Amino acid sequence: MNIRYNHSSLIIVVAWILSVATTFSCLGQAPSITIIASPGNSLCVGDNLTMASTISDGGAFTFSYQWYKNNVEIPGATNDSYSIPNIQLIDAGTYKVVATYDDMGNQEIDDQIIISVNPKPAITAIQKEDPTTCNGQDGSFTLVGLAGTGYQLFYTLNGTEVGPINLPVNGEYKVSNLAAGNYTNIYVIKNNCKSNSQSVSLTDPPAPVITSVTGTNPTTCGGQDGYFTVAGLSGTGYQLFYTLNGIEVGPINLPVNGEYKVSNLEAGNYTNIYVIKNNCESNSRSVSLTDPPAPVITSITGKNPTTCGGQDGYFTVAGLSGTGYQLFYTLNGIEVGPVAIPVNNEYKVSNLAAGNYTNIYVIKDGCKSNAREVVLTEPPKPIITNIKLTHPTTCDGADGSLELEGLTGTGFKAYYTIGGSEKNIDLPSGGKFVISNLKAGSYSNIYVIKANCKSDPSSGPFELQDPGFPSTIVVDIKLSDSIVCKGGTVIVTTSPAGGELKILSGDGFLSDSVLN
Repeated sequence: MNIRYNHSSLIIVVAWILSVATTFSCLGQAPSITIIASPGNSLCVGDNLTMASTISDGGAFTFSYQWYKNNVEIPGATNDSYSIPNIQLIDAGTYKVVATYDDMGNQEIDDQIIISVNPKPAITAIQKEDPTTCNGQDGSFTLVGLAGTGYQLFYTLNGTEVGPINLPVNGEYKVSNLAAGNYTNIYVIKNNCKSNSQSVSLTDPPAPVITSVTGTNPTTCGGQDGYFTVAGLSGTGYQLFYTLNGIEVGPINLPVNGEYKVSNLEAGNYTNIYVIKNNCESNSRSVSLTDPPAPVITSITGKNPTTCGGQDGYFTVAGLSGTGYQLFYTLNGIEVGPVAIPVNNEYKVSNLAAGNYTNIYVIKDGCKSNAREVVLTEPPKPIITNIKLTHPTTCDGADGSLELEGLTGTGFKAYYTIGGSEKNIDLPSGGKFVISNLKAGSYSNIYVIKANCKSDPSSGPFELQDPGFPSTIVVDIKLSDSIVCKGGTVIVTTSPAGGELKILSGDGFLSDSVLN
């Protein structure tokens, strides 16, 4: 505080001094003045400055004011306060207020304050570098428009302010190691001066997009030569994943030989197919690979063997087409196969004996068909229902016969046993089935064979007999003389004809003769 005096006569000065001394003695100490700057004495361009003076121990004095800048009177600045709205750099300096009060002379008190004005930093633009991977933290942004050092940066992410971050770093006004996000209210403070604010959005790389998945089915049942191709991708560096039977498979690096293709696959439902590149996950797709359709046997037609025990039977499989089949069947509990069909363009299995052919199926391209069965039977064996005997008509004659009843058709060979020896004869092909030209005897084990099929032997034996002797023989003896001497002739006629006659002569001579 300064007190100044006007130049007057010594008497006046002395009188004034005495008066003031008396006054101060009555009032206490002399008044003083203080300048208070709001918001402070260090300001930023654009702030509004108010400097207010406060007088202490002013008593009942009346004060008048004058403000100065750098000791130059500010015109019109005659209030106890002085304001500078929107302060600029040019407004920096030393401000003083002089308060004058009248009491036996113009007395002055003053105070001064140094006002500094700092420029506000200006962020003119923000340059960004997006993260190179999804969920990565190698993104950054750089502030354009700053110079020098001593900045503190702040930004808001997800509603939370982050900072201060000291800038520059290595000469760059750059904030690094950032994830994707919306960075708002980015500003800096230097010398307590806050810049304008900017915003920037950092984004992850675009996720890959699978537009479609095309499957190629395995060529064989149970085979692993199926594949699927992923469309919509370009470039390299993909890792593919898929789910099969509830288990995720991967990663599989794509492309392979320039193709976005997953190979060596079996039939199945491939779900949740997706790729990852730069840690960015694509959408997902699905595809189903199926085995070739299994062959279908619609029916089986059997052709029976033509002879008993023969192997000229066969069966034909219907419903198949093309080539490359392997056929299997079970006979007498044993599986037989593979039998390659078709043979000569026929789906036919030949050279078969009679039997029950079950579980007949084919395999083509590893695909197994349904199963069928067929029964091949031998020709029916002949049945002899009765044997009719015709005895020889003469003793030791060979015109006896055995007629076999119950047979039909042709091609029979008859067998019989007589005297411990088996005989056979071809039966005639028309009319009755007769074993002819037989002598009297005991015939047994009579059977026939046709097409290698043997009938059951007929019960026997069957007896063919010569004619029996007549119960009464009428002998008509014609004698040329009533007495026949030895060496004579006797004519005997018998009825019926045939037989053996024994004549006992009177002298005891026995004559054997066949009578007619």
